[in-house]
Amino acid sequence: MTALLKIVAALGLAAAVLALSLLLLGQEAGNRIQQRFFFAVTNGDAEALLTEMHPKLREQIDPPVLELWMRTVNERLGKVRETTVSRSTVTEIDGQAGRLIEGNIAFERGDARARLITIDGLVREFDVHSPSLPQNWLSPSLSTELYRQRGRYFLERFLANDTESVSRLMHPALRREWPVEALARMMADVDAECGSLQQMTIEGERFRFGQEKKLEIEYRLECSSTTLRPVIEFRFDLGDWRGHLTGLQFHRTAP
Repeated sequence: MTALLKIVAALGLAAAVLALSLLLLGQEAGNRIQQRFFFAVTNGDAEALLTEMHPKLREQIDPPVLELWMRTVNERLGKVRETTVSRSTVTEIDGQAGRLIEGNIAFERGDARARLITIDGLVREFDVHSPSLPQNWLSPSLSTELYRQRGRYFLERFLANDTESVSRLMHPALRREWPVEALARMMADVDAECGSLQQMTIEGERFRFGQEKKLEIEYRLECSSTTLRPVIEFRFDLGDWRGHLTGLQFHRTAP
């Protein structure tokens, strides 16, 4: 009996050691992911940070918005000094096995709590909180080149009567306001008035960062029959990493 008890005790100890080893390995793996992610944040290279993300997360992020958040982290917190993991466990996301990683990030000028969910070592979700980081970090210092290009493409497809591409570029609320049938009628009306497009230029842009955060870009369309000045509106929401196309207005001037 004594021998049997010793065997049971030995097996229990071995199981405990194995469980502890697996826990430590999980935390070590989680910390490596955490380190790569936050070192990329403070290096200021949005493209490098995007490579640490799962493709499904990359689809939800506009690089200019990510760059602005990274710049805010660097200005308020500085470089990473140390990362520690308090929790690293298996979880499920998108019907796949993933890993939940929670930990603390020590920066030069303060600390942050981080929560990452990863799939195959790539970040699928992330959440970062620090008293040093403002909740409202969106600002007019946002780079607008991506939205200028997106607006230009939108207008090109609009003038080509491409309802599918135009509808896909719009925010769902705008799609509800302009279903495909209404969009097609509007395109036909503009096409009849405008004629062939001769030249497209950008006249200007303005941020409206009040309660709602919007970017308005004004274009000038030199057409064979008239001159149009469409204004495209992009809206930015906290907690969302994209600028959504939420408005379009056509202003007409003499040719």
